[in-house]
Amino acid sequence: MVKRVTGAFVDAYKIPAETVQVWIHEVPTDSWGAARSAMAHRRRAGPSARGPDGRRSAARREPSRRGGPPSP
Repeated sequence: MVKRVTGAFVDAYKIPAETVQVWIHEVPTDSWGAARSAMAHRRRAGPSARGPDGRRSAARREPSRRGGPPSP
């Protein structure tokens, strides 16, 4: 992941890879949430857990192949 993030910055900003710093900060699932519930609760509910709008939670969405936000 660090290689890909570094490469993206090098490509986008035309800067040397040596100048890019990447931090990875993992957040426990009980410390963040979406659609009014903690991710820990949504994950315990299983892969079919859906928010009030009927969409899958962000934790269950497939990442975008274009590098953008997860698809709905």
